Amino acid sequence: MSIKILPGTNIEIPRSTRSIRALSSSLFLAGGLSLAQVSGLTNLPPHVLQNWVKRGFLPPPLKNQYSAGQFFRIAIINFLKDSLRIELIVKLIGYVNASLPGGSGSFMDEAVLYQHFMDALILTDSDITKLDAALKTALKSFKEPYPGALKRLATVIRIMIILYLSSQIKNTAELLLRNIGLLDQQNKEG
Repeated sequence: MSIKILPGTNIEIPRSTRSIRALSSSLFLAGGLSLAQVSGLTNLPPHVLQNWVKRGFLPPPLKNQYSAGQFFRIAIINFLKDSLRIELIVKLIGYVNASLPGGSGSFMDEAVLYQHFMDALILTDSDITKLDAALKTALKSFKEPYPGALKRLATVIRIMIILYLSSQIKNTAELLLRNIGLLDQQNKEG
């Protein structure tokens, strides 16, 4: 199982994690993305994204432009939504910042969270047995803004990777079931 597309998007994955950072920067050269652009990059209909804003899963865009943090929050929700309820995904994302001294603000937006996730995911090479080493390597330069932040971040990324890999395995199994005629494309069971 090789990772070819950035999870939660339809963007072809760059060959190196540095390219992911460069890609993220290049996407936001104009300052933000329109609803149509976000919809096109995630294959999510505009009404779904607008619903997520209305329901509080996503902050509203400023001047009709989605920031990098908002875009990667959408990508995270998009690739996790088949495994978890969206309310739980939002809580998981918020867990990274939940113990900030004073209880307000955040030290990490979703673009940075997504980058750490991708760094670790690429290092696992889709092999769950490499997860501990991948997390250690991917987060080795992380500077804790408060005690316990690294542990929280590693826990969230661990959960995200496990859910991502399990989703990929489920999709592969469903493809095999379709190939032998036990699962109809239009009529998934479950």
